[in-house]
Amino acid sequence: MNSSTVLFGLTFTPASFVALYLLKMQKFDLRVFVHNHHLLGAEKNEAPVIKCHYKQDEINVMREFCESLNIPIVIEDKVDEFEESIMGCWVADLLVQRKSRHCMRCFEFRMSSLYQKMIELSCDFISTGHYAKILTSEIEEGSTLSF
Repeated sequence: MNSSTVLFGLTFTPASFVALYLLKMQKFDLRVFVHNHHLLGAEKNEAPVIKCHYKQDEINVMREFCESLNIPIVIEDKVDEFEESIMGCWVADLLVQRKSRHCMRCFEFRMSSLYQKMIELSCDFISTGHYAKILTSEIEEGSTLSF
């Protein structure tokens, strides 16, 4: 067994499921974190307001996949934080016809939440199933976050 504990940010994409499976096969000690920042309609399994948000069926598939691999999964409701930090800026940009950066803000929001959860769960690393460029951002004095 690999002694490193990895917090995996699971999304509902084939690349994400495959990456998680491959880490499991390499015997990493894994934990999974899912942001559930759905807006209206998720409880009824309707199409989400924003296409990248999850329907309840998708959340259930992610949970079942993790359970089938014996990987602990944490699904956190981040709706309030999402509305405050992403939706407000998006709507303001739309009202003044300014190009919105809501996707980048959402990415920063999700990576920051993932980093905080990594610290909370005492994990050594973060992983996702996404293709990535390494960017470094100062998150607090003396600390940097590369994503």
